[in-house]
Amino acid sequence: VLVRVQPVHPAHAAVREFYRDFRSRLFSIIEVVPPDAPQSIEAVIDKGRKAGAKTISDQKPPSKAATSPTKPTRYVYADQDGALQFADSLEQVPAAYRASAEPLED
Repeated sequence: VLVRVQPVHPAHAAVREFYRDFRSRLFSIIEVVPPDAPQSIEAVIDKGRKAGAKTISDQKPPSKAATSPTKPTRYVYADQDGALQFADSLEQVPAAYRASAEPLED
């Protein structure tokens, strides 16, 4: 708070100046960013390209088969009362209605 608020007293200004000086000296000692670190995003991209890393534009988009697992086919059929019934597989449809069961589309 003392660093962000404008000083209203000479003691406050002295504390603020001390803290800023101390912080800058401390950060210069403990090297927060390595000296060989890229200084911009473009430098990071260039460093990756030189190392042979593939960029997003170099990669092929995954095929539909690879991205979505095959969903089981659901079936719909009408029972003896004419009510629509749904089943997650053809095996769940009663034997009497399997011939009339129709697969559902997406």
